Amino acid sequence: LLFTAFRRRIVLPDEPCLGVDLGGGSLELAAGDAHEIHWEITLPVGVTRLHRELVKRDPMRPREARQIRKRLTEALKPHRKKLSGFEPALSIVAGGTARAFARLAEERRGLGQSSSAAVVIPVEEFGEMTDELVAATHDERLAMPGIRKNRADLLPTGGVLLTTLAETLGFDSYTVCDWGLREGVVLEAIGLD
Repeated sequence: LLFTAFRRRIVLPDEPCLGVDLGGGSLELAAGDAHEIHWEITLPVGVTRLHRELVKRDPMRPREARQIRKRLTEALKPHRKKLSGFEPALSIVAGGTARAFARLAEERRGLGQSSSAAVVIPVEEFGEMTDELVAATHDERLAMPGIRKNRADLLPTGGVLLTTLAETLGFDSYTVCDWGLREGVVLEAIGLD
């Protein structure tokens, strides 16, 4: 479903891509290309789940960020060899957290909020935004251009997860797609998969 949305929204290369959908309860990973899915997994390391379990302070403490990183790396460990074997040409990320980072990146770049289907964010920039969010209080995050109230509390946790994923798997950048699982479900339901 994730790749159904990606195929309809952005141009996928013929080489393998890694699709990432970070939700509240889980992290969906799928390796595929413009034609087929080669592999997929769901890991129980969603933003809301880890935030509720591990983050007790605002701003987040360094120890809490380390615990988030550890949970993700432990969840990825049995799958790293398989993931590395795909050597993805593109890492595409979807979901509310990813879209929030795209808005934040565009505001930081002075572009305002575009209606682009895809926003490319280098991992270095993603890490910088994550560091700023982790160090900020709730009120300071709300004052950042591009931050919406419903995402302000969870963005630091989501940033730690997505930055750790990129660093662990060796991505240079994320392509944030504004369509994801929800749109994939709709496309399949109307027969456009």
